[in-house]
Amino acid sequence: MDGKTGGRGVMSLSVRQQATWWGVGAVVFFGCLWLLRDTLLPFVVGCALAYLLDPLADRLERAGLSRILATIVIALVALLMLVIAALLLVPLLTQQLVGFVQFIPTLVENVQTFVNETIRPLLNQYIPGWEKYVPVIVSAIGTIGTATSGQAVDRDGPLRFLAQPLAESWPCADSEGGNGTAR
Repeated sequence: MDGKTGGRGVMSLSVRQQATWWGVGAVVFFGCLWLLRDTLLPFVVGCALAYLLDPLADRLERAGLSRILATIVIALVALLMLVIAALLLVPLLTQQLVGFVQFIPTLVENVQTFVNETIRPLLNQYIPGWEKYVPVIVSAIGTIGTATSGQAVDRDGPLRFLAQPLAESWPCADSEGGNGTAR
């Protein structure tokens, strides 16, 4: 009898070694699941739907439909429900989007007021001379936005309504010692 094989002809692992291997395996398994989560999600949802709708398909089979015809009926009912939901939700979502777009100027004005009444006094108190850095920061935001999303924050981009009003509301001395606006 060999001391390493335990008399069975195979190497046995101690409980600690087994726990280590199972732990490493679990970490690798869950790591792969995490890395593939976007790819696996449709399959998981499909499996869940198949599991949940199987009793309905069985009932339709008992009513005399073939399995394929039962599946087609379930799919058509689901499609009809999606169309009805879309017809009910599209007007509501359109109304909310229009309301949000109309609220954007108020939102920008509120942000400017908050910055001018709350943030500016704090910056003046704790960081004297901070105004000279605003054009550099706004330029950096524009550069980052353009580099990451095409034309998001540059002069003609769709996010200019955020950066431009804030930059123009801060009085800053330009490089020639001009009129005190950030342009």
